[in-house]
Amino acid sequence: MLSIILIISIILLLAIGFFLTRKGTTFISVLAPDDKKEMATKTILSFGKATLALSILGLICLIINQQTITLIFISLMMVISAIFSIKLAKQLS
Repeated sequence: MLSIILIISIILLLAIGFFLTRKGTTFISVLAPDDKKEMATKTILSFGKATLALSILGLICLIINQQTITLIFISLMMVISAIFSIKLAKQLS
């Protein structure tokens, strides 16, 4: 069960990472006002790179197949997502 969740999260992380690194400016043009686009673009690109790194780390966790390491990975994924959300919210407000 845990490996299925890990596979789904790896696929989602890869998709989000590629979308944010390739099309991050499109995403920013919808969200950010003109004066805050540069800082928000940097945040989006850094999060895109972080999600790609997390997907690679997830593949390693999938190969190792240890429950404790997988749960630590899922926790780390949630913490990085929360940090990104807080940073982006501060920059857009």
